[in-house]
Amino acid sequence: MLDMTTHWILGPGAIGRLLAHSLSPIAATTLLGRRALPARQMITTPEGEQRVLPLNSLTIAQLASTPPEPPAFLHITTKAMVAESALAGITGCMPLLPR
Repeated sequence: MLDMTTHWILGPGAIGRLLAHSLSPIAATTLLGRRALPARQMITTPEGEQRVLPLNSLTIAQLASTPPEPPAFLHITTKAMVAESALAGITGCMPLLPR
């Protein structure tokens, strides 16, 4: 049975990290990108508060070598011009889900 609380975020830029910070307290969240990221990520709120959270991340190469269970949700937070190629880079690692 598919766990409905797993989220992959493809594109760990500003929007992807903000989404990961928002989701990680309530769901299993993994950032996917071309390069490795520090284990702890910091954001600054509009009020000036700094929040540091440990966030799971995988490179595309790591994902290809040992693919985890597929997520319930895939969020694409890349720039529009690279979204298609970014998605193509992980499609081999995502088995088709039952419909």
